[in-house]
Amino acid sequence: MTIEEKLERYAALQTELKPVTDKIKALEAEIKDYVKEHGDIESDNARTETIDVKGRVKWDTQALDGYAVANPDVLQFRTIGKDSKRTAIKLL
Repeated sequence: MTIEEKLERYAALQTELKPVTDKIKALEAEIKDYVKEHGDIESDNARTETIDVKGRVKWDTQALDGYAVANPDVLQFRTIGKDSKRTAIKLL
C-alpha cells in the first residue's frame, strides 16, 4: 500500500468513525461534569481518577525580551529548546 493509499484509508476511517468518536466525547464530557460535582466514581468496568494539577506559570516573552535589552543580565536565565517537527494529519 502506498503512502497516498494509506492517507486515503486514514481519511475514510476517520470519516466512518466520526459519529462514534463524537458520542464518546459527549459521554466523556458528561462524566467529567458529574465527577467535578460529585467526586470520583467506579463501576464494574471503569473508574474515574481525579488528579489535582497546579496552574501553569506563564511569562510574557515579548515583554521580557524587551526588558532584556536594557537588562541583559537576565538572559543567563533563558534557555531555548531544540527545534522539532510535529506531524499532523488534516482531513480535507
